[in-house]
Amino acid sequence: MLLPLLLFVVALDHSTQIDLTNKVVDWPVLEERVHVVTSDVMHQHCDKYVGLLLTAKACSEWDFDKGTFDTWLVEGSNPDYAVHEHYHYLGYDHFGSTTMKDNWEEWKRGRTNSR
Repeated sequence: MLLPLLLFVVALDHSTQIDLTNKVVDWPVLEERVHVVTSDVMHQHCDKYVGLLLTAKACSEWDFDKGTFDTWLVEGSNPDYAVHEHYHYLGYDHFGSTTMKDNWEEWKRGRTNSR
């Protein structure tokens, strides 16, 4: 019984790590804005990006129309969270994830179709 739980935790941890071989091609240069806020404010921005029974530690939100990339961190949080989110700013996604690529490609298609 303990082994399946341990495997789940290991898999979950791996899926939230940055994959430095998974950079989005032609990811844009955005204005990076880092917000150090209360836990409540961070959760208002970040909880929608985590699964059931998980809690956010930090997150980033990007807006291609505005050219902004906002990172939400809690004051006094682990500095590794800021590093993790900065890798997202540079265009790197999590292991096994295509979320950032999909968002960028969808935005480009919308921009192309609107011309």
